[in-house]
Amino acid sequence: MASPALSQASTAFESDAPPLQDHEKSSRRALLHVKEVTTSQDVLLFLVTIRVLNALCIRTFFQPDEYFQSLEPAWEIAFGSDSGAWITWEWKNRLRSAIHPTLFAGVYWMSAELSKLLQLTPHNHAELLLAAPKVTQAVIAALADYYTWRLGERMYGRRSNEAWAALFLSVVSPWQWFVSTRTLSNSLETTLTIIALHQWPWHWALDPTGDEETDQYGLREDPKPDQAKEPAKRERMVLVLETIVCG
Repeated sequence: MASPALSQASTAFESDAPPLQDHEKSSRRALLHVKEVTTSQDVLLFLVTIRVLNALCIRTFFQPDEYFQSLEPAWEIAFGSDSGAWITWEWKNRLRSAIHPTLFAGVYWMSAELSKLLQLTPHNHAELLLAAPKVTQAVIAALADYYTWRLGERMYGRRSNEAWAALFLSVVSPWQWFVSTRTLSNSLETTLTIIALHQWPWHWALDPTGDEETDQYGLREDPKPDQAKEPAKRERMVLVLETIVCG
C-alpha cells in the first residue's frame, strides 16, 4: 500500500500536470479500447504473421549450427542415409540428442508428401522444402513472444502495461528478429524455457496467508482469479519442458 506522503506527492503532481488535449484523450481511449477487445488469439495470430514474415525475410548466414545441427540431420532422418545430407562427426558418433532435428524431419516428410499430393513441379517442390522449416521455426519464435507477454501478465496482472511493454520489446528487438527464426536448437530451448517460466507456480515463493485453497496433493493454488488452478499439473508440465530442453 502506498504511503500517505507518496499519495499526496502523486496527487500534487497530477494537479500540477497540464490537462490532456482532445487528441491525446482520444488516443488514450483508443489504446484502452484496443487493450480491452484484443484477445489472446488475436495476439498469437499477429505474432505468427510477424514471425513468418521475419523468417522469410532472413537471407543471411549466422551460425553453422542452424544447418549442421538441425536441418542436415533432419534431412537424413526424413529421406535416408543416401539422401546427400552433410552429417558432422558428433552425429556419426551419436553424441547429440535427436529431439530437435526429429521435429524438422517430420516437417520435411510432411512437406514431401504434400508436394506429391499436389503434384508440384521440381522447382516448387524445392521452394516448399526450403520454406517449411522457416515457417515452423517462425511459429516457435511467435510462441516465445506470446508467452513472454503471458508471463508479464502473470507477474503484473492481466492486460497490464508492463505485459504489453514486454511484448513490444520482444517483437521489436533486433536480436530477436535476427536470431529467433533461425533453426537453432537454442531458439527452441528459449521458447520452451519461457513457456516453463509462465507455467511455474510463482505464488509458492510467497509466504502463505492461510486463506489459499489447495489441490488434491495439498499444494497451494494461485490466489489470482484469472490464473489456472491445479499447480501439480503446472509443475509436471514445467518438468517435461525442461527435460526436453536439457535432453
